[in-house]
Amino acid sequence: MTKLFNIKAMQEKDIPFFLEVRNECRNYLDNDKKYTLSECSKWFWNKKLNVFIIEYNGDKIGYFRTSDVDLKNKSIWVGADLHKDFRGRGLSKKMYRQFFDDLYEEGFDTFILNVLEINNRAVSLYKKLGFKEESVKNNTVIRSDGKSYNRIRMRLKYEKTS
Repeated sequence: MTKLFNIKAMQEKDIPFFLEVRNECRNYLDNDKKYTLSECSKWFWNKKLNVFIIEYNGDKIGYFRTSDVDLKNKSIWVGADLHKDFRGRGLSKKMYRQFFDDLYEEGFDTFILNVLEINNRAVSLYKKLGFKEESVKNNTVIRSDGKSYNRIRMRLKYEKTS
């Protein structure tokens, strides 16, 4: 079966694209700092999570990130950010499903994520994908402007469909 998206491990050459997307999405991330290219390059070499570039029709459109792999419980933390030029096209649900299918084939069946409560589009997407809210931590994320936001933890027990 032909896959709609090409999902590949991030390489050093992808850092400028990653930085552009990360910085434009920072208002919906726990850390809203705008990073420089040198800071991002340093992070890339010291990173504690895995990043995968997502391509669609030959264009880089965003990235997935994974962390906190738990082989015993077959769980993994996931997240994604999409370039602004590719939002609103119905791609997010399809790319997540393909990524989850790939991870399922690697032995994972539980996906966990955090999302800021103010990120209504993402919360709606995750619910459509089948995620359930596990908890809400009030005023957990403190932003550079001093405002605090609630963080929702969501979990999906995944079953691959053909």
